[in-house]
Amino acid sequence: MSHGARAAVVAASMSLSLGACSPGPPSQAPPSSSSSTSAATATPLQDGPHPLRGEPAGGSPRRGDPRWQRALAGDPLELRALAQAEGATGLLEGVEDGGELFHAACDALPFADDAELALGRLGEVALLDDEALSGIAVAAIHRIASSPPSRGEPLDPDGVRSAARAVLTLASRTSLTRERRARTISVARAFAERGVLDPANIPADLDPATEPRDAP
Repeated sequence: MSHGARAAVVAASMSLSLGACSPGPPSQAPPSSSSSTSAATATPLQDGPHPLRGEPAGGSPRRGDPRWQRALAGDPLELRALAQAEGATGLLEGVEDGGELFHAACDALPFADDAELALGRLGEVALLDDEALSGIAVAAIHRIASSPPSRGEPLDPDGVRSAARAVLTLASRTSLTRERRARTISVARAFAERGVLDPANIPADLDPATEPRDAP
């Protein structure tokens, strides 16, 4: 091989070696988990109250419980026994089942010592478009709110305030029937007596008109 050809081969080899060693453009790093978390957090949550879960496939396990079966008849003694056995947390499972189990759970909740724990969820149910569910939830809220508050530290102050705001919202809806509004106004006043709502914010348009007194 001539000297010129040999020099050309050496030059080409050096060029290939340098090309293989030189760094390429920086690769894009995959998004970190913190970035994904931030994006998920920024996603707006669904507005409005959550509907009831409904019974699971195969039926609710509460249907096979003798205590729930007896309480379905609506006897106050059986409802009280169910409330003492289940507490608010267990009764809320019945609330989520819907139907007659929902009705029995709402009837039993005022008998539970920790009934205030259920007020937040009952307030959500009261705001659902289903008038029957809303009415049952409001009745349960009324009975709980009219009972003496729990002794010691409040069990769920946020839930109590949330339920109070829910009934105040309903009381302010002039599109509702007079009967429904009157009931929610009564519930709002029960919360006001607890110091949860400002009485001045409760609608008074359904109150009886005050007759003017005759001047002496």
